[in-house]
Amino acid sequence: MPTDLSGDIEGLVADGDLATADRRCVESLQNDPQNHEALYWRGIVRMQAGQLQEALAYLQGAIEIAPDVPAYHANRGRCLAQNRQTKQAVQAARRALALDPGDALTLDTIGVIFSVAGEHAEAVAALERAVQIDPHRAPYWYNLGASRKYNGDFTGAEDAYRNALRLQPDMDKASAALAHLRRQQPDADQVDNLRVRLQNFAGDINDEMRLRYALAKALDDIGDAAGAFTELDTAAGKWRAAHPYDFSEDAAVFDALLSGIDAAAVSAATPGYANNEPVFIVGMPRTGTTLTERIV
Repeated sequence: MPTDLSGDIEGLVADGDLATADRRCVESLQNDPQNHEALYWRGIVRMQAGQLQEALAYLQGAIEIAPDVPAYHANRGRCLAQNRQTKQAVQAARRALALDPGDALTLDTIGVIFSVAGEHAEAVAALERAVQIDPHRAPYWYNLGASRKYNGDFTGAEDAYRNALRLQPDMDKASAALAHLRRQQPDADQVDNLRVRLQNFAGDINDEMRLRYALAKALDDIGDAAGAFTELDTAAGKWRAAHPYDFSEDAAVFDALLSGIDAAAVSAATPGYANNEPVFIVGMPRTGTTLTERIV
């Protein structure tokens, strides 16, 4: 019989100790190659490490032994979604849902898969079940807010985002999402809330960018164009300081591209391309490479 590894391995994965988690899985599989929990958790570890093909193999192995565990199908769907196999991910999520999962985490995973795939009505249904089962997890409320927004339910989205912030006041992406949800009014609380959050902000630079762009949008909504520009300028300055840019690096790339082009051959070229060799479209940013790809 498989050993219940879930508690130990889940804790190791949450702590980022993937090596120990993987070793525990290997030890369990050496004792019992049919231990579907060990196969499942080794798939999770591989997915966390970005080794998606290996992860899919282990998750599929767990499903073949224990086909009625919703979490196995849900996380296989999650892995497929990360691997950009969207259609298969949705199929896995629907299979997981058909098994009637009773835990909020699995329902949240299913909902996020649907949301990524653009199936927002199904996402909302799964995520609403998740927050009914466990209403005390801010990420579940945030995910529900995002899906409600994309499903056109802005009032429901606002309610979900506010629940997320009630549980986790420093969830900056929820604060930013609230500001972007609708046009702000002078008597709304978003401007003041964002300013308070940005005072002496010491968090992640990406979160600060979210907040400052959200504040700029809210200020512009209420007619304070100068204040909005100040926030955009501040955000740009902080981003440049955190990500120094040296044009010489791009110049070296452009020079390398130019050195590989035979100008005479290009001038003598005739329209069309008669063989089946791949065509690579290269060029500087914003010069029409995407349009050229679509035309070709």
